[in-house]
Amino acid sequence: MYALYAFCREVDDVVDEESNQELAREQLAFWRADLDRAFANNRPQHPVTKELSNAVKTFSLPTTPFYDIIDGMEMDLNQQRFSSQEELTIYCSKVAVAVGLISTHIFCFNSPENQLDNDRKKQFAHHLGMAFQLTNILRDIKEDAQRGRVYIPQSLLKEYGVSEAEVLKGEWSQSLGKALARLGKEAEEHYLAGDKLIVAPEERRCMFPALVMSGIYRRYLTTIAKLGFNTLSGRVKLSAPTKIALTLSIWFRERVF
Repeated sequence: MYALYAFCREVDDVVDEESNQELAREQLAFWRADLDRAFANNRPQHPVTKELSNAVKTFSLPTTPFYDIIDGMEMDLNQQRFSSQEELTIYCSKVAVAVGLISTHIFCFNSPENQLDNDRKKQFAHHLGMAFQLTNILRDIKEDAQRGRVYIPQSLLKEYGVSEAEVLKGEWSQSLGKALARLGKEAEEHYLAGDKLIVAPEERRCMFPALVMSGIYRRYLTTIAKLGFNTLSGRVKLSAPTKIALTLSIWFRERVF
């Protein structure tokens, strides 16, 4: 998980921290080539990729999602607008669901539950990845706008009479709030769908890290909803004590499940 997180952090920083887009594309091309080297046992160059190479062997990790993550980063360079909900779903699948597919494989590796209904676990990763990414989009409206990015589907903005310029300028309106509430509703539906997929106690035990993340991110969503989805004043955060309390409550709930 440390290697996976480090990889995600590295490629995400390429897009967020590198102002020269051509250089960013070159760096992403390097990461794609280094993945090729790592998965072909051909001496990857970056320390993070070397760790990933070991993790892939140890945990028999699927390799396609790693390339999907890089594809998602390239979408941030090439496509900073999404015309429809379907386009946004493709983006979320690349940058978030792909991470979930790898993570759930690690969580349940070498446990009796690992072979239980693999398709259902993939659906679980899909719903949580979508929910997490939509929640992050709602949290980061202001920050993304400052980078020139608008993840709210253009079709949704048009439906509520909100212009892209208003979002980029950080101009709040009730219409924008209604558009964001639609994304919030979709995120909540994914949280509910994911929770219903993993029901057996033994499955929930191996998926406990994912359930904790779900509880924390869902709290972000409920906090944003209480603000009327107005996050233009700043990013919604949870204190460390709140996160610890949530983790303990989820642990207790699963223990008596």
